[in-house]
Amino acid sequence: MQVDSSPVVHESSSGEVLKQILHKSLWYSDGNIVLIAPLWGSEPQTPFVYFRVHKSILACQSKVFADMLSFPEPADGLMEMYDGLPVVRLPDLADKVIAPLLGVMYNQWYLPHKMWKATTPLEVQEVLAAAQKYEMENLCNRIISHILADWPCSLGSWDLAEARHSLLTECDDSDDPVDDLVPEPASAIVLARTCDIRDILPAAFYSLARIRTEDDYDMNHTFPDDMSYLTRTARWKLLSLDDIQHLNRGRDQLEILVRDLKFKWTRTPSCFPGNACAVAHKELVRQVKLEAYDSRDILAVLWKFSSPGVVVREFTCCVACGDELLVKMRDKRMNIWDNLRAYFKI
Repeated sequence: MQVDSSPVVHESSSGEVLKQILHKSLWYSDGNIVLIAPLWGSEPQTPFVYFRVHKSILACQSKVFADMLSFPEPADGLMEMYDGLPVVRLPDLADKVIAPLLGVMYNQWYLPHKMWKATTPLEVQEVLAAAQKYEMENLCNRIISHILADWPCSLGSWDLAEARHSLLTECDDSDDPVDDLVPEPASAIVLARTCDIRDILPAAFYSLARIRTEDDYDMNHTFPDDMSYLTRTARWKLLSLDDIQHLNRGRDQLEILVRDLKFKWTRTPSCFPGNACAVAHKELVRQVKLEAYDSRDILAVLWKFSSPGVVVREFTCCVACGDELLVKMRDKRMNIWDNLRAYFKI
């Protein structure tokens, strides 16, 4: 939501000349309060954006504004006014924070940030922090649910998101690189820490653990001629030292898990004669380990081999043993997912 770029020169009561910008879409003729916010920073020459809105809307959506507006207005001359309306000055940036907040207040179905977009955590961070500061509970819940959809809390939802990402990157006809089509984990971790959305941390850290350190989002977008269109990247420089340590710990734990991977298997009554199923079991474990080491994605590898019929078809074992191994792999996937917090110590 952009501001009107045509400034109006305004002289304050102290004689100071300020540039003011009346917001193009958030200036209601019947509004009964004016909010003023800087367009950028706190420099002396920064222009200010003016929003003419309604006290009832502010009070309904924000506990802070509700409390503020419940106090009687001070005596004449003691309150800043604009066009005969009371003024409230806000420290937050107009275009990045206040305009999106007010936009959502007036349009309950609107959110200015897209799902499954690499830049969403960075774009939404200031808005969510401001919504929390002004105690806008409904908006906070909507933004957080938006973020949770990008970083699922259950294994089933994770599988659906991964399937969606795979389908999108395989079928996308645009010129966008893959790292612009899927959520970016490092900025999501920073958002989770800043705005206390801890539920997304296991998925975000696991996603980040799959990405090589040399695959950097910013570097990939700095030199378009050398851009890798098929590689997932991360904004590594955003991570704190503590979170890098959490990441390294999780990677080590997952590598140990893959190294020691085994499926407890016993011969079934309907097993093939000889040791064909035992050989198939051993080869399955070997193949899972190889692919997990290569991809750094044990969950995806176990998902691939735990699909119905894969073990029987590719490793030539009996149906009963194939079904048993399928259950073992699915149980192992769930166990890994449930222990991600412990692996990354988050």
